[in-house]
Amino acid sequence: MKVIKSKRKENIVSLEIEEDHSKLDACMDKAFHKVKKHAKIPGFRPGKITRVIFEKNYGKGPLMEEALGFLTNDAYKDAITELKLDVVDYPQNVDFTTYKEDKPIRFTLDVEVEPIVKLGKYKGVKVVKEPTTVTDEDLQAELDKLRENHAEYNEVTREAKDEDILRFNLKATIDGVAYEQWTRENSGARIGAAYYGPEFDVEVTGLKTGAQKAFTVAYPDDFNIPEVAGKTVDFDIEISEIREKQLPELTEEIVEKISGEKKDVALFKTEIKGNLQETRDKESETKLKEAIITEVTNNVTITIPEAMIQREMDMAMHQMEHNLKHSGLTLEQYAQFTQKTMDDIRNETREAAQLRVKSTLVLKEVAQKEKIEPSNEDIEATLAKWNIKDINTVADLEKSPQYDLDNVKAAIKEEKVIELLVSTAKVK
Repeated sequence: MKVIKSKRKENIVSLEIEEDHSKLDACMDKAFHKVKKHAKIPGFRPGKITRVIFEKNYGKGPLMEEALGFLTNDAYKDAITELKLDVVDYPQNVDFTTYKEDKPIRFTLDVEVEPIVKLGKYKGVKVVKEPTTVTDEDLQAELDKLRENHAEYNEVTREAKDEDILRFNLKATIDGVAYEQWTRENSGARIGAAYYGPEFDVEVTGLKTGAQKAFTVAYPDDFNIPEVAGKTVDFDIEISEIREKQLPELTEEIVEKISGEKKDVALFKTEIKGNLQETRDKESETKLKEAIITEVTNNVTITIPEAMIQREMDMAMHQMEHNLKHSGLTLEQYAQFTQKTMDDIRNETREAAQLRVKSTLVLKEVAQKEKIEPSNEDIEATLAKWNIKDINTVADLEKSPQYDLDNVKAAIKEEKVIELLVSTAKVK
């Protein structure tokens, strides 16, 4: 294989490649083994025809077409390896020059590659780190969340307010016709949950036990219940009970219920505060890294190939599908619930996908400029954290059909680049 010409314009590389004619013979044999499976000739079973009989009935044309495809594919792979091209899409505009027997075979093609990244400032960027101090108010809020699971709802005689649970008899009509799903005796709802919509919650706030009220709610077109969306509902309600949420006092008994073990209340508070502080620190560190990457990325202007964005969007959709599956939903059901098309959902991932691609390209360029490469020790340290049986060394990773060494190297390299950016950043 010989690359005769290589010309780049923006993200498109145009190649002219020459391959020795001798390579065509092997490709013709390969082509014959492929096409003979579908050849239908009287007297021969499928796949049992000889090449001589095939060419007598079909000619060399079908074989030549397949063979040139094989030859092109192999020569193309060798060319992009030789030129070290980071290809992002399939080759386009493949064109052969006039074919001549026993002469070298030449063809041209266009291929889209990763964009050239011209880095701006990436060391010493200025960022602000959020404070992580856990205040007494933060601790109390966390303790209240833990007490929530053991809350009691006790009946009260005052006016209903936010977070109260109401029992009521309800009539709901749309254009004078009862809406059966909401028309029922002894129904209930929590103020603030907005099951009947936020406007409904506003109307029942302030009512007392025994109170009756008639009111109307106009629902928006995007309301989550299709039968009600965009319609006006007339309500008649009678409050039969109001219950107030009451959190239990944080005693050793409640601490044992929450934590599963007996411990002093003060010690429990100290542990919760420590856990909260650790979480805050990790979140702050993650946000700091994101801010630094964003700052470095903002200093670069590049034209990203559409194929790279589409590939990232594919990954986002796949991840969304995976997450929904754990909730017992499909993408199609999610689209129905949210009243969106699949194209709407996909397009919503575009902006984030574009940012991810851009930051990945920028980090890759920093790694190249700084000559950052993971060592075998780095890789094996990562594998140790994985703690996967029989995957302990680089050799294990190379033999594994499930894990890809290049992907592991790329992830480690990115981590090292981020460490460099963080260590050199000016953090306020």
